[in-house]
Amino acid sequence: MPVSNVAKGIQKDVNQESVNQNEVIQNEVIDKDKLILLLEEVIEDLAGYDADSVVKFEFINKSLKGTIYKTEIAQIETAMENYEFEEAEKLCKKLMQKLEIQ
Repeated sequence: MPVSNVAKGIQKDVNQESVNQNEVIQNEVIDKDKLILLLEEVIEDLAGYDADSVVKFEFINKSLKGTIYKTEIAQIETAMENYEFEEAEKLCKKLMQKLEIQ
């Protein structure tokens, strides 16, 4: 299954060297909205035990790894690596709530 258009847009943003990873969420609302949409897709994929969730999550991981969300990202990544999809889904929902608040 091809990566969604949202994921492709995120990949483009992540690949731009001029974009500081620490500022992606804090300074650009458009990027935050894209990340939330992609996170919704990841949650849906995790609920269905779909392997695409791992690919899509990589874009989120690259965008947020060096930010204030690094702990949450590491927890989600560990859950996915351990095939704990229900735990990863729960952690993604918590992350999405935090992104929506800020």
